Amino acid sequence: MISALARAQHGSERAWLRFSDPRAVIVADRLDEVLPALERVEAEVEGGNWAVGLVSYDAGPAFDPAIRSHRDATVPLVHFGIFGPETVVESDPKGGSYWLGPRRPLISRSNFEDGVRSVHRFIESGDTYQVNLTLRLGARFAGDPEGLFAKLADAQQGEHQALLDLGSSVVCSASPELFLIRDSAGGLLSKPMKGTRPAGGDPAELVESEKDRAENTMIVDMMRNDFGRIAEVGSVEVPELHQVEHYPTVLQIVSTVTATTQASLPEIFQATFPPASITGAPKVRTTEIITELETQPRGVYTGSIGVLSPAGSPSGRRDEWNVAIRTVWIDRLAGRATYGVGGGIVWDSKPGEEWSETRVKSRVLLHADQPLSLVETFRYDPDDPALRDDEGLWLLDEHLDRLERSAEFFGFNFDPEEVRARLAEFRSNDGCKLRMLVSDSGQVRLEPQHLGAVGILTHYPPAPAEATMRVPLLIDPVPVPPDDPFLSHKTTMRAVYDQAAARHLDVDDVVLIDQDRNVTESLRANVVMQTETGLWVTPPATGTLLPGAFRQRLLNDSVLIEESISTEDLALAAREHRAWLINSVRGWMLLEAVGDEPAPTP
Repeated sequence: MISALARAQHGSERAWLRFSDPRAVIVADRLDEVLPALERVEAEVEGGNWAVGLVSYDAGPAFDPAIRSHRDATVPLVHFGIFGPETVVESDPKGGSYWLGPRRPLISRSNFEDGVRSVHRFIESGDTYQVNLTLRLGARFAGDPEGLFAKLADAQQGEHQALLDLGSSVVCSASPELFLIRDSAGGLLSKPMKGTRPAGGDPAELVESEKDRAENTMIVDMMRNDFGRIAEVGSVEVPELHQVEHYPTVLQIVSTVTATTQASLPEIFQATFPPASITGAPKVRTTEIITELETQPRGVYTGSIGVLSPAGSPSGRRDEWNVAIRTVWIDRLAGRATYGVGGGIVWDSKPGEEWSETRVKSRVLLHADQPLSLVETFRYDPDDPALRDDEGLWLLDEHLDRLERSAEFFGFNFDPEEVRARLAEFRSNDGCKLRMLVSDSGQVRLEPQHLGAVGILTHYPPAPAEATMRVPLLIDPVPVPPDDPFLSHKTTMRAVYDQAAARHLDVDDVVLIDQDRNVTESLRANVVMQTETGLWVTPPATGTLLPGAFRQRLLNDSVLIEESISTEDLALAAREHRAWLINSVRGWMLLEAVGDEPAPTP
């Protein structure tokens, strides 16, 4: 656990609470580690700390060996950060730029509908009354997970949302469903959610639906039974039954179950986990059916995310757990996002309608869409005889090689021959800057733009006196993020560049730095410098800069080598007129130290 952001109780109000710099991290990767991990979590909270983390659906057998589940080895069974007593109250989450690719079900519609029919057979044979049948959607992901979470949170408007940054993976849970609350007096409260209609539907029709009410009642009865295993005699009650809650994308039937207990956290989970609303009735046999029909492990989806506050906090001693629905698991290393969706299947469920309901429940992801295009910007000159075989486009091969790498990274459709054909169709009587955008489906759009001032177009370093464009050296003091993929791929996502430009509105370009205060690039060009020993160097492409097409040509021709450049070295080189910016549209542009004597002109 690196950090967490959660919607939780803070005194008398709901608030966004941010947690960072954990004092300890508690993880269980084996079933026999789960109960001891929760015992330790509870002890840490009793000792005055906050705890924020997850219990995976796959941890179910740790609480009852009769429960069955698959196991996703990439998802911990328990993962909690332990944080100090201080809390940081935030405004709504924001986050940076990101891209979520097209979502594709990881099973076919026919397979899902066959699963619904299989549930009917299990019901007919008396094995179960209801099965929560789910599927997973997969997509490519790049960028800042908090940006995605902010969109999901805004779209869902739920009160039980949480972002968990585990390091190599991130959980974005926009859940509206409360699994349970335990207060300082041992009071328990659960709000099982079952029964769905699209937003804008008729609430009366939903609550009068025999099927939906029956589904919800069945889960309420299960929750009453689960609470009854640990509750004080006579304390289990249902104060609210079949209430309709409104969310931006769906209507849901919600009921409330309460009880009083003196049980410990592990004992509460042994009685109640996994949540009744995402398994079915009876729970144990139904988990066996789920494991048979669902071929993929659920992981954190339909598990639970908890925020546990100590006695000295504004809300006092309180445990709050969601049901981890509307939840995205992001694997940073693989660049993949997985989203689970499902519904309760009963005797009169229709396969086609259940498939449609999964589409309704995934609509929250539509609010997370951030249109992304790949970009290449060419220097077009129809009169240059050297470019006759490249359709008048300078460095065409280098541009298309970079475009192909980016298309592979983001999972875009890309046909290099089709792109070449589109470029070959372009005609202009004058030289221009030609901007090309490629969508995820492979569609190409060409945008000719005014060329403006240009530098020197040569494949060797010019003398300072030859410079036709001069750029004052200004270094932005804010380091670029170390893991933003939009720095190393040219796309329409330019948040880092736009933010840096906004800090320097009085200039056209500024040089960026990394976390080690080494130079990376400028807003529009790569940095090149001649060392005191005569070598021409450019910063290495380690994920914090865009490797330009002109830069690549000069590396291929052994004109340049990659070597780190400190801000001090670049400043000295600029004073001595041996620092340049280069790109494939403007060529060589001399970097000049501000306030120094300009380089001699021809």
